[in-house]
Amino acid sequence: MITTVYLVRHARSDNSVAEEALRPLTEKGMEDRRLVTDILKGKEIKAVYSSPYLRAVQTVSPLADALGLEVISESAFRERAQGEKAGIADFALKQWHDRDFSAPMGESLNETVDRFLVRLYELIKEHEGQAFVVGSHGMAISAVASRLFSGFDYDEYLKFQNVMPFIAKAEFEADGLVSLKVINPFEKQ
Repeated sequence: MITTVYLVRHARSDNSVAEEALRPLTEKGMEDRRLVTDILKGKEIKAVYSSPYLRAVQTVSPLADALGLEVISESAFRERAQGEKAGIADFALKQWHDRDFSAPMGESLNETVDRFLVRLYELIKEHEGQAFVVGSHGMAISAVASRLFSGFDYDEYLKFQNVMPFIAKAEFEADGLVSLKVINPFEKQ
């Protein structure tokens, strides 16, 4: 029995807002989130979960509304705590090559993926044979994808680094991941 999880990266956010949890979508991000709804509204989705960060919630809210569902906040799906760092590109590269590396007061990719997957697997059991959505963040989704699927590496992450939103469709059976496909909503499907 296949359980389908749509991991949705948030749309473009307003980086002028320093507080991670409160960063909203930009005007373009608010427009682009309709792409997620257009792609997923006919997929028989039974639940919509999201990181509590505003930009993730704002991205999946129109889909939840269209389906008559509520967005359920799950802190396990938040972005990694970056801590005190300098140079995001260099920092991301370091984390990809050393999954246990973290900045002071930050979180490693392994820590991020571990907390994400614990909750994701609980939800997969709860929604066995169904489809559900998880609104989250680019690095968190990419790190999870790379742990689950060896074909998703740093180069794959770079392809989608500036694609906001994107959707990773993951299909699971009882013994684990069956398939993973990243959907760029800006490309014709």
